[in-house]
Amino acid sequence: MRTIRSGEEIIYRGKRWVVSRIEQNRPAPYRLLRTESDGPRIAWAGVQEIARIETYVKPVYDTAAA
Repeated sequence: MRTIRSGEEIIYRGKRWVVSRIEQNRPAPYRLLRTESDGPRIAWAGVQEIARIETYVKPVYDTAAA
């Protein structure tokens, strides 16, 4: 599996976040950012807590065949 990079959008606790920073020496190395209607959110998460957004990484064959 490809490593997750800074700037990548991921799913954390069922919501879309963006990875703003990665500090490998922390137990939860990914710093995540999200904006909600009442303001910004910041969270730290471990690799087991986050997931890639599948529509970005899996091919979708949605074009009609000619």
